[in-house]
Amino acid sequence: MDCLRRRKALSFLSNTKKKAAAREYRNGEARLLAQLKRFGRESNPIMIFTLRDILLMTNNFSDTNRIVSSIASLYKGTLGGRLVLVKKPNSDQYLDTQERLMNSIVVLSNMNHNNIVKLIGCCLETQLPIPVYDFAFNVTLFDRMRFPENMPWKHRLRIAAEIADGLNYMHSGAPVPIIHRDIHPQHVILDEFCTAKIIDLGLSVPVPLGETHVEDDIVVGNWGYGDPEGLLTGKVTEKSDVYSFGVTLLHLLTCKQARFPSDFYKNIPEELVGWFLSKMEDGHLLETIDISIRGEGSLKQFQAFAEIALRCTRAKGVERPAMKEVVLELRRIKKL
Repeated sequence: MDCLRRRKALSFLSNTKKKAAAREYRNGEARLLAQLKRFGRESNPIMIFTLRDILLMTNNFSDTNRIVSSIASLYKGTLGGRLVLVKKPNSDQYLDTQERLMNSIVVLSNMNHNNIVKLIGCCLETQLPIPVYDFAFNVTLFDRMRFPENMPWKHRLRIAAEIADGLNYMHSGAPVPIIHRDIHPQHVILDEFCTAKIIDLGLSVPVPLGETHVEDDIVVGNWGYGDPEGLLTGKVTEKSDVYSFGVTLLHLLTCKQARFPSDFYKNIPEELVGWFLSKMEDGHLLETIDISIRGEGSLKQFQAFAEIALRCTRAKGVERPAMKEVVLELRRIKKL
């Protein structure tokens, strides 16, 4: 009898452990821990929230808490009197996948920089993970640039320097070198003080120790911002981010999209990099500058800014500067 009870007790404990393990696997906790080990060190501590916690934070994802922006499904929330930013994944959007969201959580858990959005924690009880960030949102850079008259030159120059600082940290200051792979104005948010913060690191990849690149034959990133050399070779390097950042610099200077309708052929999109290079070669820099800022900066600043943008967008990665050099150059330009 005692043996029977003991077998039942052991069976119960075994089943309980199996159910717990299955629940942990289903909710992504085991997967999250496994991915964190890739970085070879303990990450910054993050909180694991229940779905009930998330619903309380956002008032059941109410419309009054929803933030209207080019980044879909962002909600303002409160956590113990603290404002937080909650991203509700959308399984209907190809960008929101478990792999991408989990990767963003893992990478951000290892980031600690003023120009990279701070991750507080996540919820793993839903089909797709729900990340919770420190609230630092006013508008995306993309949305702010829709109204260029509200973006003076001094703000654009400072924002460029802040994005560069964040990328430089990812490349050479983070615990493990990280390549963002998807830098563009929609992945830069501005807080109430117009401080730039990089967000959405779902496509980011760590660079293995001793390596200079990551092999990837899958085309990712925003059209017009992707590194053309990387697309051809399948090799993702830190210089891939430099290229995307260079296109972002051109966007800040000209207020044109990475691909925009041609003045002569409305249905044929023109590449910003090629268009700008052609204008520079013809000596028409001032014509390219957004009209709302032409009278705000010095010609020396505009020329130096254009030159570093073109260096960043050179066809060959080896000819592009490292982000550390870009940071120093932008600081110098601010003093001109």
